[in-house]
Amino acid sequence: SLVSRGLGALYRFIVPILMGGGAVAAVGMGLYQMAAPIYGVLLSASATGLPSAVARMVAARLSLDRPRQALGVFYQAFLLVALVGGAAALLLFFGAPFYAQTIAKDARATLTVQAIAPAAFFVSLASIMRGFLQGLRRMTPLAASQVVEQLSRVGSIVVLVVVLLPYGIEWAAAGVSLGATVGGLASLLYLVAQFQRVLREWPA
Repeated sequence: SLVSRGLGALYRFIVPILMGGGAVAAVGMGLYQMAAPIYGVLLSASATGLPSAVARMVAARLSLDRPRQALGVFYQAFLLVALVGGAAALLLFFGAPFYAQTIAKDARATLTVQAIAPAAFFVSLASIMRGFLQGLRRMTPLAASQVVEQLSRVGSIVVLVVVLLPYGIEWAAAGVSLGATVGGLASLLYLVAQFQRVLREWPA
């Protein structure tokens, strides 16, 4: 958790420098901050409490030697979050122009909001998979997935900001948002690989 948070904080120091500093960087980070709160709200709404519930229910069923029921808990929670998280991502993406113009009062925030929208889907699914691994007491891949997410996020942000800045500060800010999507996808793919390993060892 400490390593993950440290990596997550790193980009806040790097990005303003990559954006050229000064007023331009302030505008870019401001556009990103217009997207972050609404993303956080939708992400919380799509997965709040469920990872802990999944961990607890999976552990309880395994303690009673009911592995099939434990797997059923995971599949049901995963489907629920896929539906809710997918709806949240679509709402955020297609509602971005309205949010940017009506609430944020800056049409340039549209790209920033749309770039971060898929992260609401990927990260919510990843959170359920982490809950499942926690229920199995497999904490190492759970922790590694968080580091994978932040490494992918920071690395992609650096590349995207450099590549997109020539197209305008709103594109550079969108690159920062897109980093969250890349990080969420990388973490989810890593967790899917870990889940496949678990299934190969799963009792019949």
